[in-house]
Amino acid sequence: RTWILRLADWMRSFDASYVEENLRGWKWTRDAANWVEPTSYALLFLKKFLQWAARGSSPQAGGGSAFKPVIAEAESLLYQRMCKEGGWNYGNAKVLGEELRPYPLTTAIALIALQNPSSPECQRSLGYLQRAVPEERSALALCMAVHCFGLYGIEAEPWMQAATVLYEET
Repeated sequence: RTWILRLADWMRSFDASYVEENLRGWKWTRDAANWVEPTSYALLFLKKFLQWAARGSSPQAGGGSAFKPVIAEAESLLYQRMCKEGGWNYGNAKVLGEELRPYPLTTAIALIALQNPSSPECQRSLGYLQRAVPEERSALALCMAVHCFGLYGIEAEPWMQAATVLYEET
């Protein structure tokens, strides 16, 4: 049965709006689809768990090697869902033939989870985030962008100030 599903996926891959459905990520609820944001949170947790396990904190963790394929699959899902201009929205990059726009909050969270400055996809998404954040009016999105920029070595002081001003306004 598995080979039939793989063949069907391969055939659908010629469609420009194709999303590989065999990649697993995380969902908000049991019966929902995989989403970028919960997959990013889970990926971040698993990477932190691997760091903890590598320090030998728990013999039950076994170094966390069982999670490495899960992490790789989650990263693949995020890269596949990246929007055309870089960045991420909440679900797929394209629906019913229409390109969807990325969102600063979701992009910052995905970049924090990926933490891969050498990736061209992450660099493109950082470019999107730097262009989008000046117009951002969400304190949460600004704070996540500040954290993201810090992780990637990008000057974040102007956005920290913008978050402070927004806090004072609201």
